[in-house]
Amino acid sequence: MTESVNSLKKKAHDLVQKGKHDSALKIFNLVIEQDPKDASVHNKIGDILLKLKKEKDARNHFITSARLYCEEGLHMVSTSVCRKVLRSFPDDGEAHLVMGDCFMEQNKPDQAEKEYVSYLKGKPSLDLPEVARALKALTSLDQDSAKWVTNLSKVAYRQKNEAFLDYAVSISLERNHPEHDTMVKMLKKLRNKLHPAPPPKPEPKVIIKPEPEIDTKPEPKSGIKPQKQQESEPVQKKKPEAERKKLTLWKKKSRKEKSSVSAKADPHANTETVLNNLEFDAGDIMKGSSEYSEDILKDIGQEADETWSGIEIEESGPKRIGEYFVASGLLKAGDVLKALDKQNLEMSESRLGDVLVSMNLVSVRQVREALSKQVADMRDCLERNPGDALGYIEMANLLLDVGDFYGAVGAYLRAAEIYRSEERDYMVFELLEGVLDICPESLSAAKEIVRIRHAIDKEGQARAFYRLAVAYLLNDSQYEAIASLEAAVDVYPDYTDATDLMNGILPREHRDTGVTGVADILDDIDRVKTDTSKSVLADIIMEFKTGVEASISTEDYATHFDLGIAYREMGLFREAIQEFEKVLVNPEYRVRAREMLGRCTLDMRRFDEAEDHFRKGLVIAITQEDSNSMVGFHVNLARVYDFTGRTGHAEVELQLAQDLDPVMSRALQLE
Repeated sequence: MTESVNSLKKKAHDLVQKGKHDSALKIFNLVIEQDPKDASVHNKIGDILLKLKKEKDARNHFITSARLYCEEGLHMVSTSVCRKVLRSFPDDGEAHLVMGDCFMEQNKPDQAEKEYVSYLKGKPSLDLPEVARALKALTSLDQDSAKWVTNLSKVAYRQKNEAFLDYAVSISLERNHPEHDTMVKMLKKLRNKLHPAPPPKPEPKVIIKPEPEIDTKPEPKSGIKPQKQQESEPVQKKKPEAERKKLTLWKKKSRKEKSSVSAKADPHANTETVLNNLEFDAGDIMKGSSEYSEDILKDIGQEADETWSGIEIEESGPKRIGEYFVASGLLKAGDVLKALDKQNLEMSESRLGDVLVSMNLVSVRQVREALSKQVADMRDCLERNPGDALGYIEMANLLLDVGDFYGAVGAYLRAAEIYRSEERDYMVFELLEGVLDICPESLSAAKEIVRIRHAIDKEGQARAFYRLAVAYLLNDSQYEAIASLEAAVDVYPDYTDATDLMNGILPREHRDTGVTGVADILDDIDRVKTDTSKSVLADIIMEFKTGVEASISTEDYATHFDLGIAYREMGLFREAIQEFEKVLVNPEYRVRAREMLGRCTLDMRRFDEAEDHFRKGLVIAITQEDSNSMVGFHVNLARVYDFTGRTGHAEVELQLAQDLDPVMSRALQLE
């Protein structure tokens, strides 16, 4: 790149910093004229156009930038630019297409399939080569579905793309698809169109000249000439039989050629002759120039393969609870409408199921059954569309209705993960606040909203620190809680909740000295929890635990163990310990439960308890001759010794682990 271009870019960036967007835009356009493949400049122009409220022009530059970044191999940058487009244009097909290409290059098949399907949902014109390319990619991404191959053949036939149609034919043969024969006919017909055979040359017309007749009679000797024989018509000599048949065949062939020429001149004159005995259904060949991918999608939807995981346009989604009762015949539509009216006028804070029960239209058991069906349908929808963040939020709300608090937290966190991948930190903040409403002890959720606090205003940032303080308090970490509350007050001094809570947990006699007694803090925490404005926190935790315990039996050790893992990942160490203790009675889980109990207590800095759990687990592992578990316990004991300053003991444990399995020992030390 020339020096002048670099200086222009620097000048434009300076103008952007000064807020002179119009002038910066003119300079960046000059840079693009000299180097039209500068992806970063296209991206910067898009940012400026967005600030100038020119969204469509910004979108074009963003797409160009994303394509260039993808071609350069900068796939992460390209997908980031595409997400920027999708924030302003959620249904932009080209952005989904570029993201699909990037994910294919990154060997992420599930995400690539999702983006290609989203591109086709935008109903692009079937004449675009990108449509065929997306369908070809989907034939390899979703090999269990015959529909991608079928539709690739149709689009390739329409676009006269012989290579893609030949590929579809070979794939259909390899996978034994039922429409293989139809595709073969389409390929033959396309090849006849693209490579027509030269017309056969007609055989030359045979002209038979009559041989002159030789008069063998002697001339009369006298000078009198003989009188000519009077002929009314010239006599034509008969042709040989073989030659006459050949001429007849030639004339018939000539008449056929004339009829075929007239058929080409008028395509509607003789359709059967043009198709040359090839039979196609109406959906096999697409004609005209006004057709879109919606035609293909409708055709796909009529097929019998219900395992197709791809393009399903305008799905109805899960039914509402009233629709289940109407569909099952328990209620009439008019009854549901009356209940909705009563809900709006008299019971706005109640759910529709509760309103129906109060009107004696259904029982509580029937409401629960309908809610369970609604949850099952929502799960099916999310399996088909795992990137639907709003669907997970709705799922979480349904799970709260049925008392599945653990499942609701999981759904909220899944939605937050999707929004985080889309760089929508504000939505992540809102969802994590919902998680903390259900389970305020979650340190991981509280730390995450503090991490992304800059996406919201000052009051919201103070609220984030306040929630972190509450999580610390409920995890018996009072000193960290005080520090979090001080940070909340520093960010937003008028946030009275933080001030009140800090005054409550810091006794007056210790405020000047800065020394806080643990006993006094714990007493104050108990007092704060019983306060009317703060007692909701403890109630939510109890409700959460009650909902989980009601849905899991005591003997379901696998679920209790998995629930303990989930609690630990959420930062709920005490709840995790309770779950792991429940599975200790099962010999199958005893070793793993001891290890997880040790890890939880180590996370809580309860080193004596952690050492005790690891020692007990090591004895069980030695008894069972479980060498892999023995390595893990030795490594974890080394961690405990290292934390407590017993480096000599730590070295001994690490050496024992290395003697058992050096590879696993090193791997566990890297965790």
